[in-house]
Amino acid sequence: MPAARGVEHWVRAELVRARCDFGLTQTALARRSGLSRCTIRLAEQTAAGWQPTLGTVAALIRALELPEPVASALIAGARPAQGQLARTRRAAGRTQTELAAALGIAQSTYHRYETGQRPMPPWVREALAELLRVDLKGGADRGRPQCTVRKPGVLGKEC
Repeated sequence: MPAARGVEHWVRAELVRARCDFGLTQTALARRSGLSRCTIRLAEQTAAGWQPTLGTVAALIRALELPEPVASALIAGARPAQGQLARTRRAAGRTQTELAAALGIAQSTYHRYETGQRPMPPWVREALAELLRVDLKGGADRGRPQCTVRKPGVLGKEC
């Protein structure tokens, strides 16, 4: 049965099988992939909910030459990389704590929106657009917004 979030159990079993087919230990795979042995161990554990970064997924796919179905399922279970919203926020000189306070939400909630771990409600997207002076359009990548910087003076008020 597929996991609600993260990498599915059958994908983890395929990672172990592929590593064994190459005759690699976890340590040898860590060296070959450039990942830590701890990351390899986490990838092979059966506990649900492991969400690797896309960089970790790419390293495993290259190191183990995974077939397309396994690679696709591994990518589907990955968490999105820090995206454009974080870069836009930093470029505006704002912190997650400042924006969370302005939105009236916890910093941890804002962090989950920014990293795509939690879908961003439309009201948050609209408020952030005003606070950061950008157009935020929900993308197909798990609700993470795409940002387009607005021209100065487009907003009627200062943040």
